[in-house]
Amino acid sequence: MGYTLDSIIKEYLIEIGDSQLNKYARFYQIAVSGLRELNINTSGVTKTINMPIKVNNTCDLPLDYLNYKVIGLLGADNSIYAIGRNDKLSTLQYFDDCGESSPQPSALTNINDSVNGMSPIVSSLIPDDYTDNYRNGEFMGRMFGVNGGNNGYGEFKIDVENGVILLSNLAPSATYVIMEYLADIESIEGDFEVHPFVVEALKAWIYWKHIQRDRNRSVSEREVAKQDYNIAARWSKKRFTSSTIEEWKQAFRSGNTASTKW
Repeated sequence: MGYTLDSIIKEYLIEIGDSQLNKYARFYQIAVSGLRELNINTSGVTKTINMPIKVNNTCDLPLDYLNYKVIGLLGADNSIYAIGRNDKLSTLQYFDDCGESSPQPSALTNINDSVNGMSPIVSSLIPDDYTDNYRNGEFMGRMFGVNGGNNGYGEFKIDVENGVILLSNLAPSATYVIMEYLADIESIEGDFEVHPFVVEALKAWIYWKHIQRDRNRSVSEREVAKQDYNIAARWSKKRFTSSTIEEWKQAFRSGNTASTKW
């Protein structure tokens, strides 16, 4: 890419005709906050990582985690099968006699029971006589009164306070989960990398935040600076979300299917 935050600040100082290096530190700090704002709303790049599952059914969150895109299991077709979010999972950590983190004991004696691979919660609601719902090992449905919305691949909950992901009802063979997430900005060799699409938006941010609390600037001037940033940020977002002609063709073709004539 070839752009660093240091070069953007020096370029901005030249553009405004101010060569005072004592303003460099202030502009750099303002630019860092602007780069973080643009990273969240516009230019954030999704990272993908494998997270090993611990004995207590948890995974450690990465240090640069901001928000998740998808959490799931990797299938044989190299596709991610998302697991469902369950905010009812307990965040209380349990430790055994040796001080090691381990699964928390349940107050329900039959919580680990299951019926033909169904989730424990659903299976506890099924009466003993369910032969009419299964034929030759195949589930025929028609179980009225049982709540839907359960994810067959498993469930998770983000525990930001403890820096972990709580997991539940995963397949016994699962040893890790895949997470795509939005990461915080990170410095490379002591400086931040700036994408070319956000350069002008970042300069507009610096000017707006520089005069935002300046009493010598009029309200209209500060408002114009804010509008200039919003316009630049919108253009930057359009560049990131733009599609190619081939992508439009593919979307058009996927929506057209052959149908029989009556």
